[in-house]
Amino acid sequence: MYELLKALHLISIICWMAGMLYLPRLFVYHCSADIDSKMDKTFQTMEYKLFHYIMQPSIISSYATGLFLSSILQWANFSKPYFHWKAAFFLIMTVMHCWLLITLNKFAKGENKRSHVFYRIINEIPSVLMILIVLLVKLH
Repeated sequence: MYELLKALHLISIICWMAGMLYLPRLFVYHCSADIDSKMDKTFQTMEYKLFHYIMQPSIISSYATGLFLSSILQWANFSKPYFHWKAAFFLIMTVMHCWLLITLNKFAKGENKRSHVFYRIINEIPSVLMILIVLLVKLH
């Protein structure tokens, strides 16, 4: 059962990360669309489906399986610095997930004020966090 939960956790994280990496990239291209144009509506549909059909279920599953796996581990692991860093990076990723939803809603209302350059930079944050989390898990 433990190995199955680990597999489900990894699958959930991979799906979530795919969305975390792709949604800001969609925002980069969405910036060039005129408000209420066909392209704008297409991007809105793509962003909505990516967030609500892939990212939301994936983050919920990531948390559920991660918390369950954590409860199985010995409590001694929770006092180790790597676990605290991993949790902190995961929380930062969660905050970014919420910020992406807010941004998605701004695009839907035609209220985006940021440039494609901003979203290109933002697009790198999930990558850096993912690298740090994987290194922490594998090198602890």
